[in-house]
Amino acid sequence: SLSSNEVQYCSVSRTGFRNQGSYPFLLTALYNLMFLEDWHVFILPFD
Repeated sequence: SLSSNEVQYCSVSRTGFRNQGSYPFLLTALYNLMFLEDWHVFILPFD
């Protein structure tokens, strides 16, 4: 269910973007999403 994961990442990343107010953070998150399978481990702490 890649689409399911993409939707999860989208909502979580947007929340992290708003809370952190960090554009570079979002870029790093996208980078990890492309190269790491366990991207949620990187994202969740920011949620």
